[in-house]
Amino acid sequence: MQTQGFSPLLPLTVDVIEGPYESLKTVKDVIKQNLKMLVLTAPGERIMIPNYGVGLRSYLFSQYTDLTKDDIRERILEQVSLYMPFLQDMEVKISESLEDNNAIAVRISYFVSALGQQDFIDFALSPQSS
Repeated sequence: MQTQGFSPLLPLTVDVIEGPYESLKTVKDVIKQNLKMLVLTAPGERIMIPNYGVGLRSYLFSQYTDLTKDDIRERILEQVSLYMPFLQDMEVKISESLEDNNAIAVRISYFVSALGQQDFIDFALSPQSS
């Protein structure tokens, strides 16, 4: 019996048991995946929505300053307010990565009132991740 999901899991992966592709089974997972896509998509990359995306990778070789951190934080908050306004109590923390001196860590915490759930997503920005 094939079970339904809300959205395909990205990157697409064949699911030989339940159907053509693995899918996300919870709204919480769909929200997390959509937030990940919003942060990692570069402006101009999404067809028909040229301003969509934070473009986190564009900060890869920027100096690690308070100004850069503020720019990343503001860009994330601006994009989320436009494309995912149902996320509330947003908090964006940016810090130096503990594992790699050439990397930064970004944690986005948010609350989804319709689900009554708090969640977060982590990103590591480094030359090895590009």
